[in-house]
Amino acid sequence: MEKHRAIPPGYMTVGEAAKRMDVTVRTLQYYDAEGLLSPSAVSEGGRRLYSGKDSVPVGILKAVRSPVGGSIAVR
Repeated sequence: MEKHRAIPPGYMTVGEAAKRMDVTVRTLQYYDAEGLLSPSAVSEGGRRLYSGKDSVPVGILKAVRSPVGGSIAVR
């Protein structure tokens, strides 16, 4: 995972990514904690940075979650 001082072009904060991916910030944090989706990079200050390519796995996770109408059980 790359480290950046400022937010480089092509990256977005967790809040911007959550809005763009139509999920909550907490959902992205959960996916990261469970190893389902790690941020593309982290700023020097520790902010998670996501890129457009991160929306693909989120779309897959949302599709898997939707038919069963609940959360994804991770063991």
